[in-house]
Amino acid sequence: MNRLSQLATLAIAGVMGLSSLANAQTGPSLITKPFEDGKPFEVEVSTQLQGEEQTEEWVVSPIDQRLSIYDAQGRWQITQDELGLTFGSQLTVLDTNPRTIFMDPLMDQSFALGMNLGQLAEGKLSAVIGFGYSGSEPYRDGNAWYGKADLIWTKQASDTSMWQVIIDYNGNRSFLSDWPLPSIAYTDWSNPQFTWTLGLPYSSLTWEPDDKWEIELGAVLIYDINARVSYELLEGLEIYTEYASRTDAFMPAEDSLIYDSDERLFFEQQTVELGLVWDPCEEFELTVAGGYAFDQQITHGDDINDADEGFGFADEKLIFGDAPYLRIAAEVKF
Repeated sequence: MNRLSQLATLAIAGVMGLSSLANAQTGPSLITKPFEDGKPFEVEVSTQLQGEEQTEEWVVSPIDQRLSIYDAQGRWQITQDELGLTFGSQLTVLDTNPRTIFMDPLMDQSFALGMNLGQLAEGKLSAVIGFGYSGSEPYRDGNAWYGKADLIWTKQASDTSMWQVIIDYNGNRSFLSDWPLPSIAYTDWSNPQFTWTLGLPYSSLTWEPDDKWEIELGAVLIYDINARVSYELLEGLEIYTEYASRTDAFMPAEDSLIYDSDERLFFEQQTVELGLVWDPCEEFELTVAGGYAFDQQITHGDDINDADEGFGFADEKLIFGDAPYLRIAAEVKF
């Protein structure tokens, strides 16, 4: 359960703000998160299938509907030298059955390249540059394309601590997408059982009171909080419970009733889940979990902070009812 090799880079995880965690593979952690020795390729897929719930939909009366969320991400360290050229990709698909007025599933896919640029002021300078498409008509809407870029400065303050300063631009970020945002964080892992990051906008801590238990907390300011408690039942088998929230942004289809080239759709969700993680070997990990999704809705606007509750012809948001779900995820490294 010891994850200190990854915890040293958790300071960058929240710089993208209220966005899907899948975007990490095309954000700063593409280049700052270390690969396991001898395993320059990683891929992870996740499928979340929700039970049928009543949806309060504009235009028509409430309907029974199923919501499915698919996430996939991967990265490949192309060169294992000082440059560390790394390619990453992520995909998120939001689908409903029966379909809403979006007609097609909502999709966000991005690609990025990361590399180390050298030394600057006694620290390491790295960069990530990429692009993505987020909409309901894959690759056909010119307004759904967006750019991504990160400049990351990391300085080792001691053998067990570091500073990170990041300038992040994400054209599909759920807030202030048109602006590059700065982030600063200090991470300390001097205590093998207690690792913490204090920063703006992201802070986190991980506590391992013994070889069996692990507690993880993370927060983007006070708005987006994730918490996880896990326990090692047997070697290679872990049980956990977790609370998480997510926000994803998409451009609606040009021929939909809610299309506006200056506005996007925002999907928000909170979940609690209980699951098992099985890792029979270093190259493979399988997660099977059951959970409950709540506070699920789709709004639209220029920014998540000023998203409207209506769509011009109705007063309602698209509100998904609370529902149980099954989530299956697999990770492969080689």
